[in-house]
Amino acid sequence: MSAGCSVCGAATPATDPSSQCAHCGSVTWLARGDGRIQLGVRVDGTRGDKPFNALLPIAHGEAMLRADAARGTSGRSGSSLLGATGVGCAAAFAAALLLGLCIWMAVHFGHC
Repeated sequence: MSAGCSVCGAATPATDPSSQCAHCGSVTWLARGDGRIQLGVRVDGTRGDKPFNALLPIAHGEAMLRADAARGTSGRSGSSLLGATGVGCAAAFAAALLLGLCIWMAVHFGHC
């Protein structure tokens, strides 16, 4: 399995004899013993509530890490604050606060 170029993410076939990326010229394969290895990151775990296991270029792995950090630990945790649960809770709190303020004003100004 090929990860692709670690810098630009271009496809780098395992049968390609060159150790440099044809697109950007960076090193993609390193000699290791009798064979060669590719610079990349293995990502395994759960993404979007589904199992995920892939070998990715370093640039794509970093982009996924930034996207996951911005979204939260999962898709559900990032969306729950802006979803029906978060908005509903804020609306219920605001309605209770407004009702309490109206009752206080009616009692306070009703005696005048």
